[in-house]
Amino acid sequence: MNIKKNNNQEVIIAKKDEGKTIFAYLKKNLPIAFVHKLFRKNGFRLNNLRIKDEKTILQTGDKIKFFLNLEKKPEPQIPNSAQKFSAQTNYKLNILFENQDFAVINKDPGIAMQAWTDVVYEDTLEYKLKNYFQTKNEKIFLVHRLDKDTSGCLIIAKTEPVQADFEKMLREGQIKKEYLTLVKGHFQNKKGAVKIKLPGRQNNLVSALTFYELDKYFPQENLSLIKAKIKTGRKHQIRLHFAKIGHPVVLDKKYGDFKFNKYFSKKYHLYRQFLHAYHLAFEYKNTQIDLKSPLTYDLEKTLKSLH
Repeated sequence: MNIKKNNNQEVIIAKKDEGKTIFAYLKKNLPIAFVHKLFRKNGFRLNNLRIKDEKTILQTGDKIKFFLNLEKKPEPQIPNSAQKFSAQTNYKLNILFENQDFAVINKDPGIAMQAWTDVVYEDTLEYKLKNYFQTKNEKIFLVHRLDKDTSGCLIIAKTEPVQADFEKMLREGQIKKEYLTLVKGHFQNKKGAVKIKLPGRQNNLVSALTFYELDKYFPQENLSLIKAKIKTGRKHQIRLHFAKIGHPVVLDKKYGDFKFNKYFSKKYHLYRQFLHAYHLAFEYKNTQIDLKSPLTYDLEKTLKSLH
């Protein structure tokens, strides 16, 4: 599918895409943020009908017409060797686990998952992953996402059926995801939960649940190192939940304490949010996976400076 910057773009569903949901089809061909925008803004029609149900099944010959000015860059040619990959992207992939079905990588901070208004496709992790796995004649399908400035464990599927399996496991809470985050303030209770509704895919409020446990308190700056476990996967869930209970994530540029962030960054030389996906555990096809990602250098250095 190729969406150009005009108001009359149409695509016709091919036989190979029959049976897919419209959301899965759009997600495969467009940045996920654009897909959400299409649904939110009623920016397309399927066979001249407005569609709200993301699970609508496509049939061969269906017509999708777009009414938003969207542009998806064509994917560049994929290098055919690991050497070309390394030279072209200058990005070293850190693989924590890999088999024929999926891989778990240790994502670096500072790299966006997908293209957006201020991020070109060639600078995204998706592009670099596709390049790397293409050298092994494999494809990749994103299962979940981490913010640009969040580091840590990330699952990558190698086929669409495996991607669907993992997405179902995420929805049903079968994947344990734990984060380390540094937040403002002191917690009276060492363990607790935040159950505050957050905006969903169409900006409707949906349930969201975050469990937390205090790992260490730093009284000199009134900061708490927290282990957070999310039972739902809402956008910016950890950052929003802690901000809403008065404990914003340190260096969070969107929901944080901006005055404190400026002071902290200058004193401790940290330049991104303190949020790291450090633990991932699940079972898939009778294989038990339990992986931990060590803190990145900048976060580890910050903690040492706080002692």
